[in-house]
Amino acid sequence: MTVAPEVKALRGPAFPIAVRLLASALVASLMHGGIRSLDEFAGVRWNGWTGAVLVGAMVLVVWSLVWMWRSRTGVDAEGIHQSWIRDKRVAWRDITQARLIAIPYLDGLITPRLVVRPRGGGVVVFHSADPRVLGAFAAYVTTGVPPIAAQA
Repeated sequence: MTVAPEVKALRGPAFPIAVRLLASALVASLMHGGIRSLDEFAGVRWNGWTGAVLVGAMVLVVWSLVWMWRSRTGVDAEGIHQSWIRDKRVAWRDITQARLIAIPYLDGLITPRLVVRPRGGGVVVFHSADPRVLGAFAAYVTTGVPPIAAQA
């Protein structure tokens, strides 16, 4: 008889590779269009605020794309965590309601997500593309018991 090793934490990418590649292609297309339009923009009189808004928007779009590639979602004995521009974390004991939202057969294009209502109000959304993490989400939504037990 073999005993399965005890899992202490699960962690995986927050977004599927297809979503990340599609987002990268869209940002590259946007940048390419902007570069091609530089000649037309050069003849227009810009004030400082307009240029600042355009540069700021470009920085935000690229920064979001970088974090889309870097983001990881994990579950452990304490709760759920997703790294993002501003990290998200909710302890199991603070979750009052949880829903797993996924569209069958489109998991590669529409990222499955766990929507939780923590104690104190609000809604926190955790995206995950990792089958093990999604399995832990499904187990929690089904049973209401954290999928990874705390060490005694």
